[in-house]
Amino acid sequence: MRPLTILFWVSLLLPPAVAGAIAWRSYEQTLERASAEGVQMVSILREHAMRVFEVQEQVIAQIDAHIAGLSWDEIEASQPIHARLKALADASPHIDGLWLVRPEGRTAASADFYPMPFSPVAEREYFQVLKERDVTHLGRMIQGRLKGNLNFNLSRRRTPPPGSPAGTFDGVILVTTSIDFFAGFWRGVLGEQAPHVVGILRTDGEILARYPTLTAPPPRIPADSPFYALVAAGRDTGQYSFRSLSDGRERIYFQARLGGYPAYVTVGLDRAAVMEPWRRSVLVVAALAAATALLLAAVVQVARRREDRLHAEVLRRRYAESTLVAKEEHLEALQRAEAALRASEERFRSVYEQAAVGIERLDLDGRIVDANETLCAILGYSRAELVGRSFEEITDPVDLPGEREPLRRLLAGEVGRYAFEKRYIRKDGSRVWVRVTSSLVRGGEEGDTRLNIVEDVSRRQAVETALRNSEERFRRLFEAAPFGVMMVEPGTLRLVAFNDQTPRILGYSRAEFARLTVADIEVGNTREQIVQAQSDLIASGARAAHETRLKAKDGAMRDVIVSVLPVEIDGKAYIYSGIVDITDRKRIERELAEAKEAAEQANLAKSKFLAAASHDLRQPLQSLFLFAHVLEAQVAGSEKALGTLGALHKGLEAMKGLLDSLLDVSRLDAGSVTADVRSVQVADLLDALDTAYARIAANKALGWSVEPCDAVVHTDPTLLAQLLRNFVENAIRYTPRGGVRVTCHRIAKDGAGDDRLAIEVHDTGIGIPAEHMASIWEEFHQVGNPERDREKGLGLGLAIVRRLSELLGHPVTARSEPGKGSVFAVEVPLDPDGAPPALAAARSAPGPGAESRLVVVVEDDSIVLTALEALLTEWGYEVLTASSGAEAMERIRADGRLPDVLVSDYRLRAGEVGTQAIRLIRQTCGHPIPGVLLTGETAGAALRDAAAEGLLVVHKPVLPTELDDALRQQMLAGA
Repeated sequence: MRPLTILFWVSLLLPPAVAGAIAWRSYEQTLERASAEGVQMVSILREHAMRVFEVQEQVIAQIDAHIAGLSWDEIEASQPIHARLKALADASPHIDGLWLVRPEGRTAASADFYPMPFSPVAEREYFQVLKERDVTHLGRMIQGRLKGNLNFNLSRRRTPPPGSPAGTFDGVILVTTSIDFFAGFWRGVLGEQAPHVVGILRTDGEILARYPTLTAPPPRIPADSPFYALVAAGRDTGQYSFRSLSDGRERIYFQARLGGYPAYVTVGLDRAAVMEPWRRSVLVVAALAAATALLLAAVVQVARRREDRLHAEVLRRRYAESTLVAKEEHLEALQRAEAALRASEERFRSVYEQAAVGIERLDLDGRIVDANETLCAILGYSRAELVGRSFEEITDPVDLPGEREPLRRLLAGEVGRYAFEKRYIRKDGSRVWVRVTSSLVRGGEEGDTRLNIVEDVSRRQAVETALRNSEERFRRLFEAAPFGVMMVEPGTLRLVAFNDQTPRILGYSRAEFARLTVADIEVGNTREQIVQAQSDLIASGARAAHETRLKAKDGAMRDVIVSVLPVEIDGKAYIYSGIVDITDRKRIERELAEAKEAAEQANLAKSKFLAAASHDLRQPLQSLFLFAHVLEAQVAGSEKALGTLGALHKGLEAMKGLLDSLLDVSRLDAGSVTADVRSVQVADLLDALDTAYARIAANKALGWSVEPCDAVVHTDPTLLAQLLRNFVENAIRYTPRGGVRVTCHRIAKDGAGDDRLAIEVHDTGIGIPAEHMASIWEEFHQVGNPERDREKGLGLGLAIVRRLSELLGHPVTARSEPGKGSVFAVEVPLDPDGAPPALAAARSAPGPGAESRLVVVVEDDSIVLTALEALLTEWGYEVLTASSGAEAMERIRADGRLPDVLVSDYRLRAGEVGTQAIRLIRQTCGHPIPGVLLTGETAGAALRDAAAEGLLVVHKPVLPTELDDALRQQMLAGA
């Protein structure tokens, strides 16, 4: 055979052979890395699971010691035991529930329920196993009957009472662990999307916990799984490959036995995911080998075919280029594989750093090689400060001798691990209690090392101390309970037991009360009815409470609240009762109810009167305002008529303020009137008084004077004017001769300057005797009017003054001398700026464009309706009038135009209200026409109805200027 032919075949076979060897070596390295990762991962997860089971066994031992000497009935009826179970469960996040099960298979107490509902568990696996033999049992995954979640359990027999026969079965103490607890920890190890699995398997193949999580308890692992061979061989660790029947994926499983527990921690790395980087690199290597083989074959072909030298050169260059590309792709594949490896290491490092417990690695000399952030946080050191330190430097010297022996046994290989509670010394010198679980990790990159899991247990110790203190406080409070407690035997109704407070409530001694039955003291039910009620309570098993009456020794009836609960003691049912005496409370409630009813009736009558008075008084006054404004335009050429009309306007405005204030003051006691405090020119108030009362004083032949005042005060002008009017009216009413004068003067406070203004009303009237001075501010109290002459008022004026004074915060005073006269004064705070309020801008003509606007007015009072029509027509509006919503719609249809604005009274005829009339017009016209609601109501119904319809509310009697402002505002809003 020619050498070139041999070379040709060598060039074809050698590159695939080399590529195969590289691929095989890469395959072995990939499996070695996966094996190292799996071993390290299962070691950490094993320590975590062992710590969980050890804590649960300690909790079981604590509960067993806590309930020692107690009967099951005492346990079931004890709320402190329930509280302790709940506290122990809350202190450990991996504990889902704590349960105490009677020997007959019924749950007596738990951390989640009190009182405990009926829950038979005799059919559960753990109960059947522990009933037959005394072991610590790991129960299979189940779905809780009461809580509904997936969990498995660790259980042990309760220690029987001293003197019990050997092998006595006295119930079960059970700790349940939610599958979600392990799933949350394992999720951090595997990541959210990784197709790997983690689980805890019992030696009989039962799956106790698994991640990804399950929605129902799974079946056992298949009988052909290599797991059973591992168990049969008694090996503590193992590794094998097996294809899962649930998802058909082949995984590499790593097993580690959980100490003396019949269970293994299992980590299943998905083979496809583990080998994926290797597969990609093999494809690249294969492509490279093929390219190399083709290149060598091309070289041989060049030698054999010299005549095709040019063509061979082209082929050689082309293959050379493809070879370079393949090499680059191979390098990229290797880089991707390295990146995947780094990601796996970073994921492990993330779990290591974010673990809920501290983790430290030490060399065999005891020096710290590495520590996670949790441990650094526990001790207050940085990682750099911890690395290189000996564990003895950070351990309390008192605790060092106790750890030396278990550490020696670990290093000698006598034990696989040990756990020890001790105090670590923090950086600040303080001590922190920790539980250290130490084990050896052999064959790592740094040689043999020691792995310590460090858990901060100081909180648990604090919780246990707090629980002991809480139980002691509860016991003392129960013994000193201020309410009655008694135990009743159903059927006979005999009082089996009771505390001292129970006979004390009914006036009996203990000896006298012990001879009674429930039928002797309960009122309103026969003996048969009481027996039947207790039988029904026992059948339901529920707590109940009711009010009843008990007969005391002296025959008096005592109102009580009785809380009853059926309990079982030594297999016999009793009724546990708590009795609270509420006799005084019931008496007070009856008195309050009677007083409340009387007050409500009085308030209802008052509200009805005020509502009627408000509407009926405002309607005629409203028409006066409107006609007076219309008259103003008609007498515009006569100065004398305009002067008289101006006085009429002032009188009407004063009457409006008086009516508004009187009706508002009626609500002062209810707190529904608020003061609108602002800067007020005192001269304006005094001018109004002068205009209103000068002629009245002259008609009585009395002197009248008002001193000028330029002060500016801070007050509500309407309420202060009402207060002053009451002063002046009283002065004129009770002054038969002489005169009345109004003065002002500033009051200096503590020599610090003028800060208040005293407005005084002086009269030369009959005066007030000294014995009446304290009573003049009360309702209906009058001096010098024994015949109750209405000409002299009703005696409400100064009572209103007192309420206004309290509302405004303006002190009022009075001084008087019988036969010579009186002086009434009010002190008003001066405005700090001392500037009068800005004058209102001159009003423009109604509009804009009033002459082109159509207004629909709905008012059932013909006088007010006529006045409104005249006023609006005077302003240039076109007006349609009606007395109801239906009539308004007829007028609108006849006119054929869409109104620009609607004006309606609130209270119309036949029970109709203005908001209904406006709503009808809007719905019929199909347009949200702007509206103004006029009302004389003092109740809030009109305001609420108007707000719901988007209407502007103006209270009667409305001034023409106020109506003009309202129309302008609504038409601009609707434009």
